[in-house]
Amino acid sequence: MILIAYASAHGSTAEIAAHMAVRLQNAGLPAVAAPVHTLGGIGTYNAAIVGSAVHNGAWLPEANSFVESNRAQLRTVPCWLFSVGSVGERSSFFGPGPSRIIRDAQEVRSHTSLLVNATGARGHHAFAGAIDPKDWSALGNVFLRALGGRPGDHRSWPEIDDWTDTVIAALRNGATQPRAA
Repeated sequence: MILIAYASAHGSTAEIAAHMAVRLQNAGLPAVAAPVHTLGGIGTYNAAIVGSAVHNGAWLPEANSFVESNRAQLRTVPCWLFSVGSVGERSSFFGPGPSRIIRDAQEVRSHTSLLVNATGARGHHAFAGAIDPKDWSALGNVFLRALGGRPGDHRSWPEIDDWTDTVIAALRNGATQPRAA
């Protein structure tokens, strides 16, 4: 059984985790998506995918706490990580120029690098999420518009499916052991 543990601020990350679980199930791999605040640990799951919304360049506090509390367990199973924010690897709230600058921002890359090292994760992927203007402050909305961004659902389901398929392929190809340290 594969655990997809997630922290979601406004529902976008939760929907991505649920979508991943269905994709894994449709591939014949039992999976369950659950919010990190409902989990005590990874229990008897034989693989884990952990994801979080990104706010101010970092995962949500409850996701960070989950990883910190379960880092030893996560290192004992194949593990992957994903982030959901304003800029994904192939999708974004913003135009190409600002997206490139944000993707290169050291703050987010440093944070996810620490998480990969803490968990022994086989990889990390960033996805763009969905944004409702009411979920951002007035200043946040000004920032969004100033950089040519726009509210709406910017999730790329094909990108999410492609990444989930790489996890499926790894699990089918014998990824039963965690990544070598």
